[in-house]
Amino acid sequence: FHATTGDVVETLVLRSDRPGGATLTLTDRDLEYQVIKFLNDAGAPVPLVRWADRDGSELGTRSLISDFVPGSNLLQATRSGQLSSADAALVVAEAAAAIHNLDTRQVPQQIRGAGDWESYIDAQIQAWRDLEARQVERMPVVRYLAAWLDANRPEPMELTLVHGEFGIANLMVSDDGGFSVIDWEYAHVGDPRMDLGWCLQRGGQEPPNVLGDNLIVACERYRELTGASEAAINPAALSYFVILGSWRAFDQ
Repeated sequence: FHATTGDVVETLVLRSDRPGGATLTLTDRDLEYQVIKFLNDAGAPVPLVRWADRDGSELGTRSLISDFVPGSNLLQATRSGQLSSADAALVVAEAAAAIHNLDTRQVPQQIRGAGDWESYIDAQIQAWRDLEARQVERMPVVRYLAAWLDANRPEPMELTLVHGEFGIANLMVSDDGGFSVIDWEYAHVGDPRMDLGWCLQRGGQEPPNVLGDNLIVACERYRELTGASEAAINPAALSYFVILGSWRAFDQ
């Protein structure tokens, strides 16, 4: 929407819960505001949040207002030829590194979750088992998948801030060549490879798969920016997280 203050006109973004409680996903707009505020304070590549109706008392539903990013998302930019697939993969690696390098000690308490890596992976594997248990008919292949995930855990990594829906459609490329990451409703503290795995999974369903098509180069760039080891960041390890984190897509 456009906001006019005196003779200044700005384009801003209003993000709110759906009217009347209708929703496709159960997320907390006030918590999203707190996460973005933390990111703004930390200097992360995220549009500035200007204001929030944290309890819904002013606009009738919980809402937040943030800066508008003039430009395209990375999916549009690659499909239109604005960016090559290889260049887009480097943007993905750099954006992921910028998020995962943040100090998480000041993140909202509600998104901290499991206190250690093993507990976090346990919870993600259990989500597959819980998904299977909710079905009308049993699905042994899902239980087998959970057992495989449990037996083939990758190299542990330090937990970081995780975007939670890190696809190229949520990466904005501004007209000046910079990038920013939007849509923080699934943010949590977890294994950073969950973001890279989700990006690979989404790229397979919503091509071009810029990360998958340039995975070795993207892994190298990510390791360079984060100091992660090759044992932890490599195509095989990221493939594990394509599977691990996909329970959310299957659940819906």
